[in-house]
Amino acid sequence: MPNLRVTTAADSHDLTTLADVKQELEITDGSEDARLSRWIAQASAAVYGHCSCVFISEAVTETFDLKSCSDYLFLSRYPVTAIASITEDGVAVDAADYDYNAANGLVQRLRSSRVSQWPVARIVVAYTGGYAFADLPQDIQG
Repeated sequence: MPNLRVTTAADSHDLTTLADVKQELEITDGSEDARLSRWIAQASAAVYGHCSCVFISEAVTETFDLKSCSDYLFLSRYPVTAIASITEDGVAVDAADYDYNAANGLVQRLRSSRVSQWPVARIVVAYTGGYAFADLPQDIQG
């Protein structure tokens, strides 16, 4: 089971904006802003709890203690927008020696441009994963 640590947290984990909710409810003044903001935070937390994932982009470090060789690393946060670094037992893995699928967070080990396996080792991946708020799918925002 990987260990994930947030290194740069999102400013907010709300899945919609106060302005969008007010527009949807046809509220034109600020009299309900505090209550609506609280409800947005509560509803967002409920979605995260139900889905067991975080949708908003954050920089994270994920550690895998592999007890056997593995074809892939399955990153917890996706889509993956960037991988800053990968190490195997503290030794940096060159960016040419791995490939990743941004959409689903699968990272594959390469050796001499050929598909390989991740070795029995402590693998640490520093990356940014999740959606920028502007790119959050509409069904999640809804």
